[in-house]
Amino acid sequence: MASRSRSSRTAITLLTSCPRVSWGRLRETIEVLSDAELVRELREGLTDVRAGRVFPAEQVAADLAARRAAGQ
Repeated sequence: MASRSRSSRTAITLLTSCPRVSWGRLRETIEVLSDAELVRELREGLTDVRAGRVFPAEQVAADLAARRAAGQ
């Protein structure tokens, strides 16, 4: 691990022991957490799941197919 500091605050830390695959996951996590609107939407979605406001994937696929067939 290597760290660089600015004004006594850590500005960046490199984790050199992470496998290459983990870097992509880490980058994606940072991108998601940097998007305040996306984080809000994810939290709303998790709230819906906990409250049971969900639909089976088969029902969603059938509804989409019906909309496509109707030209919507």
